[in-house]
Amino acid sequence: MSMYKIEKARLEGFINDSTQRVSLTFDMWTSQQTLGYLCVIGQYVGRYWMLHAHMFSFVHVPPPHNANSLCKALLDCISKWNIKSKLFSIIADNCSTNDSAITTLKRNLGRRHLIPMQRQHLHIRCGAHILNLMVQDGMQDLHDTISKVRGSVKYVKGSPKRLHSFKDCIRTVGLIGTKKLTYDVPTRWNSTYIMLRDALFYKDAFQHLASVDPNYINLPSEDEWSYATTLCQFLKLFYNVTNIFSATRNVTANVVFEEIQKVRNHLHTHSVADNDYIRSLAIKMQEKFDKYWKNDYNVLFAIAFVLDPMSKLGYLKYVLENLNERDAM
Repeated sequence: MSMYKIEKARLEGFINDSTQRVSLTFDMWTSQQTLGYLCVIGQYVGRYWMLHAHMFSFVHVPPPHNANSLCKALLDCISKWNIKSKLFSIIADNCSTNDSAITTLKRNLGRRHLIPMQRQHLHIRCGAHILNLMVQDGMQDLHDTISKVRGSVKYVKGSPKRLHSFKDCIRTVGLIGTKKLTYDVPTRWNSTYIMLRDALFYKDAFQHLASVDPNYINLPSEDEWSYATTLCQFLKLFYNVTNIFSATRNVTANVVFEEIQKVRNHLHTHSVADNDYIRSLAIKMQEKFDKYWKNDYNVLFAIAFVLDPMSKLGYLKYVLENLNERDAM
């Protein structure tokens, strides 16, 4: 505990002496005992333009986990670290409780001039979480196919004997087994994407397994393999953008604007695709995109984009002009 106090005092002194702003990211976690904990991460750019991230708080939050209790825990953390005048932004997942908590927090932070742009852009919605919501909605139509692939992976990895038999199938069909089959986490679409992508690589091996093992009953049909292939091709961009948004060792604010435009253009292009499934999927995801990024766009991303030496103000103007024309249509 004494070491913690020494390190906290050292870090607090550095932050207070620095002219840099601090951004906070928070999330609620539930333990196996169903206890709720709030985790708050502080991020700032330090000396030599290095990005730093530290856990400022990990505290138990008694129920109910509503906006008021979250706001109180956040205010306690901000006061504990004496960073009220240093705040730049607060990033959180997209849910009504978080929205209300940050709205209440704004009213309790005091003078508007302490936070850039009079606190109007204090709240930043987590981009990776928005993408997760968009894709999860779109993937519902392939639930049966995904369940079969998940069952196939579970069957193969369920015992050393079956895994060994599957490796024999890989060699028989002439594949080089460099990829590992992985389970997905159903609430994390990118893990489902990886599971589908790697299972597609071993499609011939799964088909051979079905011909030699009568107990394997989860083989997807040809149409289902085809849908999975089309889906993976469509979702590849979302997977790449999610990885960029989720980076922890480098600043990402300067690339968010451009990556969002890539997603916007991708959805716009595929909303008129010949493939009925992809067209329907793109239209459904476009609705979710518009909900979070059409009118409720954080101008800080555009500012960070322009300040990046690799970016140009002309491109920003071009994008905004095209957006206005598209919305008018």
